[in-house]
Amino acid sequence: MDVMEIVSSVFILIGAANFVICGAGMLTFRDVYARMSVLSTASGFGVSMIIIGVFLLEPRWSTAIVGIGAIILLLGTSAIGSILISRSSILRHVAIVDVQFNEANVWEGEFVSPDDFQYKQETGQARKRD
Repeated sequence: MDVMEIVSSVFILIGAANFVICGAGMLTFRDVYARMSVLSTASGFGVSMIIIGVFLLEPRWSTAIVGIGAIILLLGTSAIGSILISRSSILRHVAIVDVQFNEANVWEGEFVSPDDFQYKQETGQARKRD
C-alpha cells in the first residue's frame, strides 16, 4: 500500500463518516429546516470527499474531469434544492421545533417594504426613510 492509497482511503473514510453522522442527524432532528441542513451537508461535503478519494485512487485526466464535473453539478443542485425546500417550507408556515427566536417568521411583527428605505448611491447603503 503506497501513500496515495492511504490518502485516498482517508478521504473516502471522511466522506463515509460524514454520511453516518448526517444519517444520525436525519433521525434525531425533528424539523424540516434542520434535516435540510444535514442533507445538504451530506450531499455537499460527503460526496465531494468520496469523489476526491476516488480520484486519488485513479489519478487520470478522465477521472479528474468527471470528478470536477460531478462536484460542480452536485454542489449546484444541492444548494438549489435546499433553497427550494426551505422556501416552500416557509411559505407553507412549517413550524421550527423548539425555537427560541424565529428569524424566518415574516408574518409577525412589522413588515418592512423596500419602499420604506432610501438608497444612497454614493455610499451603497440603505437607511430607513423618516
